[in-house]
Amino acid sequence: MIILVLFEVKKHKEFAIYLLAAMTSTFILVELALKNLYARARPLTLNETFLAICPTGFSFPSGHAAVAFAAATVFSQFEKRFSSIYYIIAFLISLSRIYLGCHYLTDIAVGAIVGVITAKIITFSLKKIL
Repeated sequence: MIILVLFEVKKHKEFAIYLLAAMTSTFILVELALKNLYARARPLTLNETFLAICPTGFSFPSGHAAVAFAAATVFSQFEKRFSSIYYIIAFLISLSRIYLGCHYLTDIAVGAIVGVITAKIITFSLKKIL
């Protein structure tokens, strides 16, 4: 991802601002507001190895899915021809959270929606400001 960011920054100087703002805003919204609002417990998994990988906080919505989809949205707005690849990567990151037993399907679905909407709002707002 770092290489992709560097290539985009080389083409579009403001890209890093958009990406950082979208990912940070999404993270704050999910981790500080929504997770504490809904306070949904994580799924119980039988595999202790996977259990050690999962964060101990609340489950809903998935922060990984939200931030991955926020990043995919920003990348897609700057490089439309690769947008399907960016969203596939975000989708795979989200699926890994279910596979590891850290989230339910609804956690990642809502996380994805929150990430896309937040990124679109942030990029729209930054276009007006910058």
